[in-house]
Amino acid sequence: MSELSKRFLTAGIGIPLLILFLELGGIFFTMLMLLFSILSLHEFFKLVDKKGFSGLKVPAFFIGGSLVLIAHFGGLYLLNLSLPISFLLLFFIYEVRSMVSGSITNLSFTFFGIFYLSYLLSYAVLLRKYETDGKFFLYFSLAITMLNDTGAYFLGKFLGKHKLAPSISPSKTIEGVFGGFLFGIPSGFLINYLFGNYENFHILTLSFLICFFAIIGDLAESLLKRDANLKDSGSFFPGHGGVLDRIDSLLFTIPVTYYYLILKS
Repeated sequence: MSELSKRFLTAGIGIPLLILFLELGGIFFTMLMLLFSILSLHEFFKLVDKKGFSGLKVPAFFIGGSLVLIAHFGGLYLLNLSLPISFLLLFFIYEVRSMVSGSITNLSFTFFGIFYLSYLLSYAVLLRKYETDGKFFLYFSLAITMLNDTGAYFLGKFLGKHKLAPSISPSKTIEGVFGGFLFGIPSGFLINYLFGNYENFHILTLSFLICFFAIIGDLAESLLKRDANLKDSGSFFPGHGGVLDRIDSLLFTIPVTYYYLILKS
């Protein structure tokens, strides 16, 4: 089976499943995010291992999973309160186990992974639970992020000449960035016309922010993979790479969407 066929097959199975869990909402969607949190942390520690470092993997899985559950049961306030507590807990574990050698780097990697993956991913749970608008804007954020990625890929592939960040991601071009905006922003208006009824100013602003931060999120993961000399973070999704490869942009765009809703309300 060709790589392109694998991509279409995986998308054909994965997207309906994602929609199913998103529609179910509640604890079902939270459990999916919990699974993504653990799997993406596992892939992250593979990148760390490639660099010759290590971290507290099992505590990271436990703390990261706990943050996702806290977002579901406790909301934003308890989630943000839990973050510094998680940091103190990691210090406590290192002290109890007298893990002196490599503590600076390993502790830093562990907490960074928890923040970058589990904490940011928890905003998907918060957004799905957000009043009456949450489900629509979670769909909106997912759709615009994916359409931005699609537009960037195709315009970059056929018209891309000027490299965006060659040392981080050689395939990404400035033309691709414009392609992402050309796909993403009009799609935002179309989605709002078909399924929503929100002010065009907010749709334009949010679509622009999602497209912008989707690029930042994509480059952030590319930066980590480039440092670890890996093409993909894993192979969980055939033809698409690992879980981290699929959620890299969403880790940035979903929190941005959530806080935009708070600010506009």
